[in-house]
Amino acid sequence: MSARGRADGSLYRFQWSSYTLPGAVFKSVMTPIAEQPIPIGGQVGEGGVVNGLHSIHLRMLDGIDGGLTGVMLLSNGRILGGEAFFYYLGSYTSENGRWKGQILNQEHTPSRGENPVFGGHEVGISGSCDEEG
Repeated sequence: MSARGRADGSLYRFQWSSYTLPGAVFKSVMTPIAEQPIPIGGQVGEGGVVNGLHSIHLRMLDGIDGGLTGVMLLSNGRILGGEAFFYYLGSYTSENGRWKGQILNQEHTPSRGENPVFGGHEVGISGSCDEEG
């Protein structure tokens, strides 16, 4: 692959092309990690959600056609994840088969024509867990 990029304020915009697929273009927007520290991790107690890579599937329930499928790495109270248009990081607490957390998401690829689930806002998450997931 070949990449060309430029600084745009605090962001870096790149356009990638493939030698093996002429005409295929991939665009990315990157933010320096040093400017966005990872939130302080939460507590994980007895019976809490297991560390690891988890899939996430969200669907809109208000009649709007939208949703996302992505992955989240849960590790000792910290969340790192992403999907086709957004990446997110956050923290969570978990104990006795329940978990609760918060994430901050940021668009990495423009979602023109889409209904972004988080709409650029901070969101809270909650759920339950057991030995099966």
